[in-house]
Amino acid sequence: MNVRFWEFINGSHVKLTLRPKQRLAWDQFERTDEGWSQCGETWELSADGLALERESFSDGQDCDGRLSRGHSAIASADPFTFVDCYQFAGKRPDWQDGDDWQRDQFAEAAGY
Repeated sequence: MNVRFWEFINGSHVKLTLRPKQRLAWDQFERTDEGWSQCGETWELSADGLALERESFSDGQDCDGRLSRGHSAIASADPFTFVDCYQFAGKRPDWQDGDDWQRDQFAEAAGY
């Protein structure tokens, strides 16, 4: 069974539809005056269609070196557990925070 929900992407609400075992991805890349930056998200519906997973990341490099960050979240795929979108008439999964990670190139080189 497919799951449909709203996410806020590129400045507007977008309705996503996922089939069991399907993974969707979005990312954005840009060059900056000091280097580059990239961010993105993936959404995946479990094989049994009961759980959703979202992973977010940001990455970039500037005069301070490279900094990468990521975050995961999980939610029930049951539409009756979905919550209202912020100032929008749609519903989104009730994402629960998972793991966070960070890599700082210069901090690691300095032994932190």
